[in-house]
Amino acid sequence: MKKIILFVAMLLMGMTSNAALVANLTLNPAPTPSASYPGYHVVSLRVTTNGPGCYGKFSFLCQSREVGTISWSNFTPSVQQFPFTTSLLEVYSGTAKTLQLEGTNYEYRIRVSFNPQGINGCDSAPTLYDYTNSVTVNIPGVSVPCFTMYNVLSTQNESSLYGPMPVKTICQNAVTINGSCSKFESGYHIRISEFNLTTWSFVSDYYNDWAGTGEAPSFISLNALANENDKYFQTGKLYAVGFSIGPVWKSAPVQFFRVVSCKTSGTSDGQDIISFLDIENDTIDALKLYPNPVKDVLIITVDKEEKIISYEIFDNYGSRVKKEKLTAASNEQNVNLTELKKGFYIINIETDKGSYKEKIIKE
Repeated sequence: MKKIILFVAMLLMGMTSNAALVANLTLNPAPTPSASYPGYHVVSLRVTTNGPGCYGKFSFLCQSREVGTISWSNFTPSVQQFPFTTSLLEVYSGTAKTLQLEGTNYEYRIRVSFNPQGINGCDSAPTLYDYTNSVTVNIPGVSVPCFTMYNVLSTQNESSLYGPMPVKTICQNAVTINGSCSKFESGYHIRISEFNLTTWSFVSDYYNDWAGTGEAPSFISLNALANENDKYFQTGKLYAVGFSIGPVWKSAPVQFFRVVSCKTSGTSDGQDIISFLDIENDTIDALKLYPNPVKDVLIITVDKEEKIISYEIFDNYGSRVKKEKLTAASNEQNVNLTELKKGFYIINIETDKGSYKEKIIKE
C-alpha cells in the first residue's frame, strides 16, 4: 500500500513539474500624474504569476509599443523594476512602475522567466517562458491654450472697468503671436478687435474665426488676418487679441496692445529695426531675388553696372538677424539662409549705386 501511495505521489509531482507557467498583468492602480516629471503619468504594472508546481527563480523582461505599431521594444521601468529574485519561490506577485507622456497610447507586456532549481520534482522541468497578457494604457492629452506676443516694445498698465490691465506696445506692421506653447489642440481660433477698457466691450472685430487646424504654429501674423477683412491697425487705438483652441473650447487670457510706427529706429539692444512700412509701396525693377519663397540659398542680382557691397536681413518684427559685407563685389551674390526660421523677412541691399529693400519668405 505504501508503494502505491509513493508511486502516485511521484506521478503527481512529475505532472506538476511540467505544468504551464501562468502569469497575469494588470494596472495597479490607474495612471496618475507625476509630480517629479510634469506632463508624464506614472503607470503601475502588476504581475501575479506562479511556477510550474515547484520552486525556482523568477525574472522579468518589460516590453512596450505605441498602439498601432508592430514591433515591441524592451524597456527598464524608470521608477521601480521587478526584482530578479534570489530566493526560491513557487509564486510571485509584484509591481513595476514606468512613466508615460500625456497624450500617448501604449501597450505593455512582461515576459516572465522561471528557472526551476531541482527542488520538489523540478529536476526534469525545463526553464519555462511565457508572456503575460498585454495591457493598453491611453493617457489623453489635456488641451491647454497658450500664446505669446512678439515685438513687444514696452508694457504699461491702463485703467479698466476691472482695474489696471497690462497693455503692450507693438510695431504697427509687425503684430505677430506665437501659439506653439498650446498643447493637444485640433485647431485654433483667433479674435482680434478694437476694445474699450472702460466699458469692457468689443468695439469692432478685425478678425473672428478659426485661423487654422492642427497645432498652432510659432508664427501667426495678426496683420495678415486683419488684412483679410480690409482692416489695418491704427495708432491711438487699443486692441484685444483672444486665442482659443478645440476640440473642447478653451481660451487663453486675452492680451491687449497698442501699435506705434516703427520706421527705422533703434532697439534696446542697439540693433537697427526696420518695418514693412518702409517698402509697402516700393517697386524695384533693377533688383531680382530668386527663388522667393526661398528654402536654402537666395540669389540676388542687380543691374550689370552695379556692384553689391553688403546686405542686412531683418525679421518680421524689425530685428536684424543677418548681416554681411561682401569682399568680392559683383552684381550677383548668393546668400545662404539655411539657419533662418520659417517666416517673413526684409532684406536691405547696399550697392555702389544706392540701396534696395525687398520682402522675402523663408520656407
